[in-house]
Amino acid sequence: MPKSPNFIRIKADVLRLVAKVPRGRVTTYGAIGLELDVMARHVAYILAMLTDDEADEVPWHRVVGQAGLLKPTRLRPLAVRRALLEAEGIRVGDDDRVETFEQVAYSFS
Repeated sequence: MPKSPNFIRIKADVLRLVAKVPRGRVTTYGAIGLELDVMARHVAYILAMLTDDEADEVPWHRVVGQAGLLKPTRLRPLAVRRALLEAEGIRVGDDDRVETFEQVAYSFS
């Protein structure tokens, strides 16, 4: 099903912001949503539905839920996100939350 021009624009904006999150830092769906004036769930949907090629181009794993909670997606298991974050030096607790979230949270402003 073809996507609307608005969806295509929002997706491009989301991917542009995700690409800005530096290695070793994370941001939230909500932070991106606030920056773009879209709902966090739309950001989550866009990132959950990335093709493999798109996922290879942007650090999707650096976008987490509120307060650093890692969330699995249909296409990418939680273990993959955890491994990618830990490879960047971000510690993830047994509760699937980024440890020291406040210290590694990236702000766009």
